[in-house]
Amino acid sequence: MDPHPDATSGPPEKRAKTGESESTEPAESPAPDADADASSTSADPNAGSQPASAKGKGKGKTKSKKAKKDPSKLPPKYNERRGEHQQETRGRLAPADLSPEEIEARKARRLGTKRKVAVLMGFCGTGYQGMQLNKGAKTIEGELFAALVQAKCVSEDNAEDIKKIGFQRACRTDKGVHAVGNLVSCKLVVDHLEDPVAAINDQLPPQIRVWDIVRVINSFDSKNHTDGRLYEYLLPTYILAPVHDWNERIAAAKPYTLNPTRRPDELAKLRDILQMYCGTHNHHCFTLRKSAKDPSAMRYIMDFTVSEPEVYGYKKEDGEHVEVGEWVSIKVKGQSFLLHQIRKMIGLAIMLMKTNTPAAPLLPNLLSGESTKVNVPKSPSREHIFDKIVREEHESKCFGVWFTLLQKYPYAFRYFNPQGEIPEGYKCKDDDIPGVQEKEEADGFDE
Repeated sequence: MDPHPDATSGPPEKRAKTGESESTEPAESPAPDADADASSTSADPNAGSQPASAKGKGKGKTKSKKAKKDPSKLPPKYNERRGEHQQETRGRLAPADLSPEEIEARKARRLGTKRKVAVLMGFCGTGYQGMQLNKGAKTIEGELFAALVQAKCVSEDNAEDIKKIGFQRACRTDKGVHAVGNLVSCKLVVDHLEDPVAAINDQLPPQIRVWDIVRVINSFDSKNHTDGRLYEYLLPTYILAPVHDWNERIAAAKPYTLNPTRRPDELAKLRDILQMYCGTHNHHCFTLRKSAKDPSAMRYIMDFTVSEPEVYGYKKEDGEHVEVGEWVSIKVKGQSFLLHQIRKMIGLAIMLMKTNTPAAPLLPNLLSGESTKVNVPKSPSREHIFDKIVREEHESKCFGVWFTLLQKYPYAFRYFNPQGEIPEGYKCKDDDIPGVQEKEEADGFDE
């Protein structure tokens, strides 16, 4: 039977025959009519036995309307899903049919319109496994996302997946690293809150603070629209003093200072070493699990500065001030950084100073992307704020312990020599030195 009994194509005689639903015999083909529509004729001599709607198919012909599927002939599972969808749709369009509890639940899930915002924040990273959200680990982003949900800036529908709010950060940080200012972009519901900054801070621990929330355009991306990152690293000057032998122990004199007669030369040497990092170079030796051929190993360093030494101290519980020694502030500004890159750059500079290894040709060779990958030690992480950093160093000499650990693995640092050359046959792995190189995932990681 023709699926379109009221088809209008073809001669009147044909339309009458195709409309006979009682007949089980195929309709006879009428004689061609000069006034008939072109879609009712066919060059095929056997086309006369085909229904009218089957004719006219092909290039340049008018297509018939698609027949609607009979729900009774569809699979049971399809009809079940279709019914559930219709019921859900009716629930959205007709709230009067819902119970008061369901209406309240819907209101709770839909707080309002999500808007793209930039969140300026700062944090003390002590006790956290870095910035980025990581399942099973205590991170800054984990605390922030939980606070956004609790402050009703994220609806319950999006509370299980941070990706649903388009979350992106300007930069990541290592374990224990602090941030005076970091930027996060995401989509939040904030119109219903009188003071969203205060509402979020009420749900955050004291060491994480939101400074401001700014409305931005929908295409804003905090990572891709950031043109630079600035990091500061505090360094005690005693670690720069050279040793005459690899196994020489560091003097434990307190308070420590640079030798006044050698201070200008030693500071100038440190500044010259750090300035060699500036520009675009291949940093595959200054991170984990990246080869020299990896394009992402190329990084642009804008500036590397070293302050004048200052004597720092701290106050005891009884109020007594204790002078610890000289410190310098090292600040590095770059477009972006790899995992451990900053600490490895500073660690190499320290070792060049202590071992009297010439920075050239070693450092340009490591940055060229053509050298053998060497095991560059990363300097200690600073997990405390300023006062505690100074006190910790005074009591435990973290940098001295760090250098003592490196002395146990002389084979890994054979490239620290008077010639500044990598020995022939030198090989290393990222995890050659326990306690110095952590086995962490570095794919796509930007500090």
